[in-house]
Amino acid sequence: MGIKYWQFIPLLFEWSSDRDYDPCPLRDNYQLVRNILAACINNEVIDQRVMIVMAAIINAMLLAGERARSNSLTGSFMYISMTMRM
Repeated sequence: MGIKYWQFIPLLFEWSSDRDYDPCPLRDNYQLVRNILAACINNEVIDQRVMIVMAAIINAMLLAGERARSNSLTGSFMYISMTMRM
């Protein structure tokens, strides 16, 4: 079974699968994107309810990151939240 990240990434984020990115948007966000995909995709269908919860969690983490700038994931969460499709 192959990993189909780029089959679903364009459905969840503002990233096109038919474009070469330099740098790749997954470079610093791979695990975070992988977790979002694992939570949102069920039997190759996007669960919109999970996506809304994930967006809320990311936004909450962003707010926490604003208070604690030392969190290295803050930039990743910011990038992910700006590119998520709702």
